[in-house]
Amino acid sequence: MGYTIPIFLEQGHEVYGIDNFWKYGTLSRTFEKHPKFHFITGDAKDVELLRKVVFDNKIEIFVAAAAIIGGISMFHKLAYFLLAENERITCAAFDVCVEACRGHQQLMVYECSETFPSKETDLKSCPPPQSTY
Repeated sequence: MGYTIPIFLEQGHEVYGIDNFWKYGTLSRTFEKHPKFHFITGDAKDVELLRKVVFDNKIEIFVAAAAIIGGISMFHKLAYFLLAENERITCAAFDVCVEACRGHQQLMVYECSETFPSKETDLKSCPPPQSTY
């Protein structure tokens, strides 16, 4: 929770941050007192918490940036734990976003298309993507 939040706040967005302070404990951030920043103490793997934050606040943009990181020594000691926890974090975010998209028109962007947002039918006429992402 750090580099993108000030940019979103400068652009006038309401920003909701979730952190359980697992690694470093409670931290103080420069943007904490910004009127458009809303902090929730919680676990990014908690699907019910994510669902409540997303739906109660009608969030339209969800940036899934939570992860458990550590130095190389932590990775050597806890490799499986880190991989599994980060997978759970990603799955929780994905589950909530899929639920939020149900019943809505989903827009896709095909990077080699010439019209944006792209329609799904553009996939048949545009060249293949230049990357795997």
